[in-house]
Amino acid sequence: QVCHEVPHTPRPCRPPCRGRAEDVRRTCAGSEKAELLLQDLLQLEKPLQSSAVFATLDQTFSTNPDPRTSTQVLSGLAKKHALATALFVLAWHESNKYTLNHYHYNAVIDACAKAGEWRQALQLFGEMKRSKVQSNTVTFNATISACDRGGAKNAWETALQPLSLMAESQVEANAITFSSAISSCDKDGQWVTALQMLRVMGQGMVERTAIIPNSAVSVCGKGNAWKRALHLVTMNAQAKLESNTITFNAAVSACDKGSDWQKALQLFSAMVIHEMTTDAITFNSGISACAKDSNWEKALQTLSAMTQVGVEVNKITFNAVITACAKNGKWEEAAKLCEVMAQSKVGADAVTFNAAVLACKKSGQWERALMLLHVMADDKVELGTITFSTAMTVCERGGRWEKVFETFATMVQSKVELDAVTFSAALAACEVRGSWQDSCLLLQVMKQREVKADTLIFTIAIGACLKDGEWNQALQLARVMAQATLEPNIVTFNRLIGTCVKHGRWETAFQLLLAMSTKSNLPDAISFTSAVSACEKTCSWDKA
Repeated sequence: QVCHEVPHTPRPCRPPCRGRAEDVRRTCAGSEKAELLLQDLLQLEKPLQSSAVFATLDQTFSTNPDPRTSTQVLSGLAKKHALATALFVLAWHESNKYTLNHYHYNAVIDACAKAGEWRQALQLFGEMKRSKVQSNTVTFNATISACDRGGAKNAWETALQPLSLMAESQVEANAITFSSAISSCDKDGQWVTALQMLRVMGQGMVERTAIIPNSAVSVCGKGNAWKRALHLVTMNAQAKLESNTITFNAAVSACDKGSDWQKALQLFSAMVIHEMTTDAITFNSGISACAKDSNWEKALQTLSAMTQVGVEVNKITFNAVITACAKNGKWEEAAKLCEVMAQSKVGADAVTFNAAVLACKKSGQWERALMLLHVMADDKVELGTITFSTAMTVCERGGRWEKVFETFATMVQSKVELDAVTFSAALAACEVRGSWQDSCLLLQVMKQREVKADTLIFTIAIGACLKDGEWNQALQLARVMAQATLEPNIVTFNRLIGTCVKHGRWETAFQLLLAMSTKSNLPDAISFTSAVSACEKTCSWDKA
């Protein structure tokens, strides 16, 4: 059998129907017109005038414009962040009584969201309702997003307004809706509301993406609800949603705020086990948790791990570790870290030096503390009240009262603000030196600078007067305390009573004893012994 090869003849393509071809042609023409009009509108001179926009639109459209063309123009303006132009285009349609649909409004509300103009977005949202233009999910999402991005005060409450209207309007909320709403809660720390939204999502069978629980973890972290944050991380794992570095960072930060450094380090270990990316934020949060728990050894270990995995150590990291060492008085470790900072060319700031001086205070290293003040001055790091006050306190505790006065004088010359701690250290030095005149002078300076004197400051000043034998001045300060509704402690009362007895002022001693009985400081054995001694010297057996 012979097979004859029949040449293949391709069948001719059927031409499209005339109606379909016309639609395609019209769509292409509309897109081209929209693109040209968009360029014309974007090139208008600034400041933009409504008349210029209206004239451009009048030249382009002789009749009612195609809705798709208008939507394309408005969407293009939104992408270019040209909100003012988009609003004028919308106003042009309204002035000519052209039909506006939800596509037009959605595009302009989206422009508001990109520009952070939440008030304008809510106004357009209201106009849609008044004009009886049907809102859809995109409308609500864009409005909520505008409230979230706009930085409004209590943005979460503003965002909840359109969210609550969705159910009334029978518009279905989706993952984007809840994501924007939870994001607004994140900014205001409204973790309870964020968790309620997660429950509503579950009840409405809205599919959760990883972004939504991650945002909720972040808001719980900012709201100090670290247990809730950990629970959400567990929920993510159970729902097989991917928890990323941002999620874990938020959870670690939450544990840090809750001073649960063990949980923070457990989360950090979990990140390593799951080969997740760890960054400076992760480590810094963990180290900060250790610092708050005064666990300086764990802080140093975490710092070492940070360098081993190649994560860049920054100023925040060093400051957190130095603070952990300072709280435990580990001044040598703090000093070494300051040296490492210098070698790493990570500039130390006031926080760094304040922590280092605090370490000196805890360990009584007054010489080191003063040296740090000089280093700060040489490095042109601003010396603040906390730094000076801490240095003065460590010098006072070390019995170096002359250094206290020198530092105080430097503060005054540098015009650094003086606080109660500063004056307390200076007064304590006066008491050690027995300089009651300086004590009284310092109290006058406090009054002039409107620094409120507390019980401790008066007690120290009274002690300086008594040490120098100025019992009259001491009693005067006690009266000033009473006028300021402050109350001497029992030690001060006893010293005053003893001084009165010593100088034969037994009546004043009895008055002080009576004052003690009416105050919260009840007399003790020393108080009564001093009073009985006064009776003995005056032969007042009945009072004894």
